[in-house]
Amino acid sequence: MSSFKLSVCKRPAQTAVCSGVSLVFLAGCTLLGPGERQSLIEAKGLYDQSRFADAINKLNPVIRDFGQAVEIGEAYYLRGLCRSKLGDPKGAAADFEQSIASSRNDSVIVRSKISLAAVSFQTRQWSKAADLYVEVVPRLDDKPPADQVMYYAGTALRRAGRWREATQYFARILHRFPDSPIAADARRMAGWQHEYFAIQLGAYQDAGNAERAVQAYRTRNLDFVQMENHPWGGRVLWAVMTGRYRSYEDAVAALGRIRSVAPDANIIP
Repeated sequence: MSSFKLSVCKRPAQTAVCSGVSLVFLAGCTLLGPGERQSLIEAKGLYDQSRFADAINKLNPVIRDFGQAVEIGEAYYLRGLCRSKLGDPKGAAADFEQSIASSRNDSVIVRSKISLAAVSFQTRQWSKAADLYVEVVPRLDDKPPADQVMYYAGTALRRAGRWREATQYFARILHRFPDSPIAADARRMAGWQHEYFAIQLGAYQDAGNAERAVQAYRTRNLDFVQMENHPWGGRVLWAVMTGRYRSYEDAVAALGRIRSVAPDANIIP
């Protein structure tokens, strides 16, 4: 009895953080001196070398002493990226919010909003992440990483309980980025017909094997055990799942108990 794990929760592998750093100085209206401008450039170099703490130390005096400079949004953005890399989501979020509030450069604002959305997603602030992703999508060109941003917009919307809006974003990926590496995941997400989360117990090529699995799991005191067919790489597999959870948090809370029965269980969609 062959079983395959269908998972859309771990793709794309990296949360959509806009980590490309390009410093854009606004000629004619800067308040930073040459030394501070050089500090920004050096901090970017340290970031590129993954020396995040050193980059923060380089940025701190610039932010402290030149908080009203027109380029200061870029310093906040870069420090936010460093803090995010160092596992400080609260500090990173604060810096991204300051960057959005203080920057006059639209590119920096968009990158900061994407990064703030990613931090919010990672900390399970689904509504905040969804609102930020939705806000920036119209401001992105039709090229990557717009496909990833739309994917995370849809995922955050779904986890915030905004199911119909979420489906629209997955459909837009298929329309605008049919050859994207995440198109197959978007197709599975768009094809989910329910307004609830479930926990997948296994997936099978053969419907008979799936039916036998359903009967076996029903003897283990699991609720709403059912099977559905789902597309997977040009073929159809039968997913066996349990539960009907109106919120993502409810599904997370149930997952530990269900993994005592099915160790490879995962939340879908």
